Amino acid sequence: MVFCRPPSKGCERCRKRKVKCDEGRPGCANCAKLKQNCPGYRNLDELRIRDESDRVARKHRRQEDNSSMVWTPQQVSVQSLRSDTRVPGGGFFPASIESSITITYPLSQSSNELGANFFFAKYSPNDGTSFSNYHAWLVKSYLEQRPNNVLGKVIEAVGMAGLSNVFHAPHVKSQARAQYSAALISMQQALNDPAQAVSDSTFMALMLFAFFEVRQDTIHQDRYPHWAAHIRAGTAVLELRGKEQFSSERGALLYVQFRSYVLLACMQEHIAVPNALVKATFSFQTGALRQYWQRANIASPGSITEICIRVANLCAALRSQEVTDPRAIRAITQEIDADLETWRAGLPPSWAYTTVDVPYAAHDTFFHGKTHVYANLWNAEAWNYWRAVRMFIKQLILQNEVRSTKPDDALMALALSTIRQLSIDICISTNSFKDSPRILSLMHSLFLVALEERNELSVISFAVEQLRRISATMGVRQANFMADTALKRSQAILRRVDSSFTADIDA
Repeated sequence: MVFCRPPSKGCERCRKRKVKCDEGRPGCANCAKLKQNCPGYRNLDELRIRDESDRVARKHRRQEDNSSMVWTPQQVSVQSLRSDTRVPGGGFFPASIESSITITYPLSQSSNELGANFFFAKYSPNDGTSFSNYHAWLVKSYLEQRPNNVLGKVIEAVGMAGLSNVFHAPHVKSQARAQYSAALISMQQALNDPAQAVSDSTFMALMLFAFFEVRQDTIHQDRYPHWAAHIRAGTAVLELRGKEQFSSERGALLYVQFRSYVLLACMQEHIAVPNALVKATFSFQTGALRQYWQRANIASPGSITEICIRVANLCAALRSQEVTDPRAIRAITQEIDADLETWRAGLPPSWAYTTVDVPYAAHDTFFHGKTHVYANLWNAEAWNYWRAVRMFIKQLILQNEVRSTKPDDALMALALSTIRQLSIDICISTNSFKDSPRILSLMHSLFLVALEERNELSVISFAVEQLRRISATMGVRQANFMADTALKRSQAILRRVDSSFTADIDA
């Protein structure tokens, strides 16, 4: 992977004509004047940090016809990589039958550098939204030559872990774990320094420690305690950062990123949302920065985070049996569902999206031959967050009605149809995130869709396939674990249905 000079942002036709492109969405004005379909825009991240693996492989094959080309920064045996490993972009690393052949000279970049390049290409969005300075800060922080650069170390560890998963390189995985251990030591030093403990770089590093855990190839439950420990440490730092963190856009963005980690942990553990996040959320919601974002149509008029906190607290109350009356649960869930609908209805026109038919679309990338067109992926993420939360509430409504002595059939029918439509919308939205680091935000939404046994098999299968794709292209093994879990569950349901059907025939 190499860094390239800043490329042109214009569409293909404008670049060929060498005219200025207004970069309009979904098509530019120049193409509209020519009455031709705009060919669209390139993914600038792929051009700025480009995968040169295929070119290097071809060059090496010309030099040594009988040798094996493997991705490695050091002298290694080809046994460390799987034969005929596919790389992003459609190429292969072909391995010859003679598996003892090795590369006797190093490539130009170290594992650490390649890991950092992979991180910024795959995990750091730089898609032209209003927050492009955030990506620039992350790059600058990594490049800073200062003692105890914990953020730089964990960026390399996360990048190498993802890289090793994509290219099936166990030697790089070992280096990633070693760098992760070194970063943990640096983090301990940072947390012992009162000033450094509350810095943006330390807070971001704590999130990346949690991020590292979902890249492991071990069973997900084995790594969950480590993931949760990093979230708890981050929550403590969040509280120490206080209201001052919302005086800058970067501080607010770090909070926005971290709150999703905390809410997810609360829902998985069925515990109430910690006061630190509740206080931080109140400070952010009532602060000047969010009001500015609302005026700029960056933030939604309503607060979906406040709704999510209520959902997480409801899950905790249900588990502890603090709330058991079906009528009370019905009232709470319907109130939350109504607030979710109010959030959607209150969105400004700039947040609207359109559903477009894609002729001759590939079935594995375009669900039912359709795709969504959003103003930007920041909005698309928010829409899917809303869909997932509302789908979860509808599931709670169904579960409660099933347990009730007097179930509301109309309420159940509405909940079921809404769940199925939201699942379809999540599947249709996936193509909008193709080749973007923001595709990682889809993982838990797709998992929710894949686990929903009331969905059609085509919906479940598509969600599972997208999770597999995320795992293969982004190096996130947790996505593959999710796909396996959902697939096993759906297969168990099919076996149950088949057994029931066979029993009916025998009877």
